[in-house]
Order: sequence, then C-alpha cells, then structure tokens
Amino acid sequence: MVGILLAAGCAPLAPTRTTSASCFDWSTMSDQQRIDVATAIVDANGLLERVRVAQHEGPGTPRAVILREVVESVSKNCDVMHQPNLDVEDLTRRLYG
Repeated sequence: MVGILLAAGCAPLAPTRTTSASCFDWSTMSDQQRIDVATAIVDANGLLERVRVAQHEGPGTPRAVILREVVESVSKNCDVMHQPNLDVEDLTRRLYG
C-alpha cells in the first residue's frame, strides 16, 4: 500500500541563506572570494543551469566559466544600482532564479 501525504495551505520554505554579503562587501572582496561566494549561492539555490541558459552558454560549458559570469553580472549590477546595502544573494536570485 502506498500512502500519499498532502500538505494543503502550506507556504513554501524560504531558501536557505548562504551569505549575508552586501554589494559593499562584494566591492571589497578579492576575485577568489567573489567566486567562492557566487559558487555557494549558485549551489545552494540550484541555479547553475539557469545561469547557463540566461548567459546563452551551450551545454557542456565549464562550470568555472558559468560561475565567472555570475561574478561579472553581480559586479555590474552592484555598480549600476548604487545600493551598497543590496544583498548579493537576493540579487543573484533575482537575476537567475
């Protein structure tokens, strides 16, 4: 016998936060720190494939290339938006989520 559990009226869980970095924090990070933060955000939110598609990269594009594009997009958006308190993880989700 197979049982089915239905959870009616439940709100989806909020994504787990992987970082509390702001755009100001991002601006002070080294390239490697930015890659590390971007990797953590992409992995925690399952965004790798969405980034690949959004960046018009083909299947089989190396992970490092895709993560570098996240770093570049976050950097550009932080610069353009002029909001030093903007949360980098929220920004990344808005770009690719």
